[in-house]
Amino acid sequence: MMNEQNNSNNNEENGFNLIESQLTPIKPRTEDNSSNDGSNKKSHSKKSKKSKHKKKKKLPVIVRILIALLVIIVVAVAIVLGTFFHLQQQGKKDLVVNKPDTGYEETIEYNGHKYVFNNDKVAFAFLGVDKEQFGLKNDQVGTAGQADADIVGVVDTKTGKVDVITIPRDTMVDIDLYSADGGFLRTEKKQLCLSYAYGDGAEKSCENVTTALSRILLNVPIEKYFALELAGIAPLNDAIGGVTVESLYDFKEQGIKKGDKIKIKGDFAETYVRKRNMDSIDASLNRTDRQIQYIRAYASQLLPAVKNDFSTVSRLYNTAMKYSQTNISLDDVTYMASFVMSKGITEYTQHKIKGEMKASKQKNDYVFAEFYPDENSILETVIECFYTQVD
Repeated sequence: MMNEQNNSNNNEENGFNLIESQLTPIKPRTEDNSSNDGSNKKSHSKKSKKSKHKKKKKLPVIVRILIALLVIIVVAVAIVLGTFFHLQQQGKKDLVVNKPDTGYEETIEYNGHKYVFNNDKVAFAFLGVDKEQFGLKNDQVGTAGQADADIVGVVDTKTGKVDVITIPRDTMVDIDLYSADGGFLRTEKKQLCLSYAYGDGAEKSCENVTTALSRILLNVPIEKYFALELAGIAPLNDAIGGVTVESLYDFKEQGIKKGDKIKIKGDFAETYVRKRNMDSIDASLNRTDRQIQYIRAYASQLLPAVKNDFSTVSRLYNTAMKYSQTNISLDDVTYMASFVMSKGITEYTQHKIKGEMKASKQKNDYVFAEFYPDENSILETVIECFYTQVD
């Protein structure tokens, strides 16, 4: 029994030893092991980051260029639109919001109806001066040149309606005369065109013509003016690619006959709107007809260009500024052009003052004409362009 127990004990001990020998000993975690595991994790993390970076591919160069161009275009458009709206609002302030109070509140009764002056109307004087460059010769009054083209544009700032009044250069009117030092001398009845000569060849000359035009049109207020010297006709003509018309005059040197369809380009633009037969008393009236025709043709070609690209307005204005005297700002032009177009106006109403042309009593080498406007023609034109019927 003792032996069996001993054997049994031995067997149990041997079995225990056998089991113990088969177990894998678990060693306690040491500092070295801990650092190794950390380094392994960091290494794994770096690898994963690298793998992530590898997955992020750079955009092709052409795509990046296109994106950059798109950003530039968006910024440029924002600047252009911002500039446009600024000019538009400033022009509105000048012509509409802060429009000077002229105190003109006339009432007219005509043909059984009553008319009152429409304060929504804004008038512009457009003058064509017969000199290559503005200014006086040797600072002498009377050498500034003459206003050969005299036109008044009227815009209704409520409806957008545009009226254009062409007044013959030889229209007899009271004009202000000034001394060499610019002092007012007196008023004399002379041809309208001479009102520009009795000034400084700049601002005072323009104001003198504007005053004379106002007197012809029953003293309606005309505060804005634009005067163009001869050198500016061709550049403005060519800026829209030339102007196509049916000739109203024989131009023998150019081989052009009345009725020929022609495209006016370059220096011929000045010839077409200026040339006249100095031996004929009606010479300036034929020239006025050509000026009316030319301006209408110019406007009809300009409108599509502006609709296609509104910056055409500012480009033309900048070109005109090189050859002009004016108190019309780019703000004014931007506002009026955008406003009229927003109202769907595609053409203007032309008015021509009727009257009688007479030969001047002055003895000169050429026939000097004097145009005496018909009073009813003036009255009807003024009512239609500046007044509103109230009964």
